[in-house]
Amino acid sequence: MMRSKQRGFTLLEVLIVVAIIIIIAGIALPRFLGVSEQGKKARVKGDLRVLQTAIESYILNTNTLPAGSDLPNGNPQIISDFTNDFKDPFSTVSGGAVYKLATNSNANGKKYYVWYSVGANGGATLTISNVGVVTGHEGDDVFVSNGNPGSSG
Repeated sequence: MMRSKQRGFTLLEVLIVVAIIIIIAGIALPRFLGVSEQGKKARVKGDLRVLQTAIESYILNTNTLPAGSDLPNGNPQIISDFTNDFKDPFSTVSGGAVYKLATNSNANGKKYYVWYSVGANGGATLTISNVGVVTGHEGDDVFVSNGNPGSSG
């Protein structure tokens, strides 16, 4: 009687291969997740630079601070489709939310603004005083302003 040789992998070999795959995934996955957040921050910085240029142009043309809806609807029209073109990638709102704008001015006619993203923690709420000091920001918040960064917290 002739025995047939069975071909295949032993349980031990399969377990070793699975363990190696898990170790490699454990090393690679956090790196890929970090790259995603860096990409979001880069997008936010680019978007906010465009919005900063838009608001500076608006102020120069009208000598007033815009409300958020004035940019696509105002005269002059600075941004054509604010609500669809400028969505905050860190927003947790379904469908995305636009970047936030806070404004203030003082008795001398100086106008201040701060455009900002809600940030990676999703909780940024920035304000700007009538002397141009931005408050409420933390280390992960991304914003542009014609004022001073001020204090965090």
